[in-house]
Amino acid sequence: MKLMKRSLLPLLFCVLALFLASQAMAGPATTSRGQGLGTAGQSFSCLGRVTAVDPGAGTITVTVKHATIALQGSIGQSLTLTVSADSVISTFRRGAKTAVTLADVPTGDRLAVSGTIDATAPAAPLYTVVKAVVWTPRDSARFLCQGTVSSVDLQANALVVHVCHGSIGLRASLGKDVTIDLASSTRIFVAKGRRLTTAASSDITAGDHVVVIGRADRGDPSAPVFTASVVLVRHVTPIGSLKWFACVGQVSTVDQTAGTVTVTVTRGSRAVHAAIGSDLTLAVTAKSVMRTLSDGAVTTVALADVRAGESIVVVGSIDHSDPTTPVYDIGHAFVWQPVTHS
Repeated sequence: MKLMKRSLLPLLFCVLALFLASQAMAGPATTSRGQGLGTAGQSFSCLGRVTAVDPGAGTITVTVKHATIALQGSIGQSLTLTVSADSVISTFRRGAKTAVTLADVPTGDRLAVSGTIDATAPAAPLYTVVKAVVWTPRDSARFLCQGTVSSVDLQANALVVHVCHGSIGLRASLGKDVTIDLASSTRIFVAKGRRLTTAASSDITAGDHVVVIGRADRGDPSAPVFTASVVLVRHVTPIGSLKWFACVGQVSTVDQTAGTVTVTVTRGSRAVHAAIGSDLTLAVTAKSVMRTLSDGAVTTVALADVRAGESIVVVGSIDHSDPTTPVYDIGHAFVWQPVTHS
């Protein structure tokens, strides 16, 4: 038996060597998995989501989700497809397949496409659409968005909402204003603490935070109509009406004559958000209480004891008697000399 094994080993090595030699002469059995596979005229098919449309250049950019072997290296990546005069693009409208133009294809839609690859220039292959079908994902029929009310049109019974977060059907509208219709059946609730109370569209004002659930009519893909089913409103007090503020910063100047402390704000409540990174002048009144830590004990200090360069935390009130120049009065403040590390 040992003699037989020893005699078979050289034979196996010879067969393996012949196999490797034949593979080397034949070249690789498959092509690279990167983009630009194939030769001129090779076909491809892929399924993905439209991320950009350029009617002027005659192109569609797609994020590929599934693809035939010629585009395996493009899965999960963006691929630009060329639409020629012979390309046929269609969609489904009210259950019927309808031909559309490139300008009718909205971003966010799904795309199933077949076409050809011209790899005459391997570094820049050309993907040309032969047939394509676009459709809006079923989950885009319903939508949910969260944002801030930019304006309310009571005559048209509609809201203009600046979208901060949205479901898949509103991804293309993130950071933009979207008009949302309020139907007679739309239910509107206002959050007051932990309670919800019913309200009307007239109770919604610009600046309010809203969460909207509704349906989208995409009969015209280029101009979808959003109709709210439920609107949850949280009233936000306008900055010009806020009566209190808080901030953290560093004292830049002290004016004992004017009775003010100017603070370079590093953090602050919503009332002073606009002052973050800049100077804010605070008034010291007879009711102001300023403290510091001295010899391990908290002591009260006067304005004359506050020094430029000290850190400060302030809570106070805002006087809006003159809306153009609100006065920020210090209620309580704590100052300390920042610790420097050598």
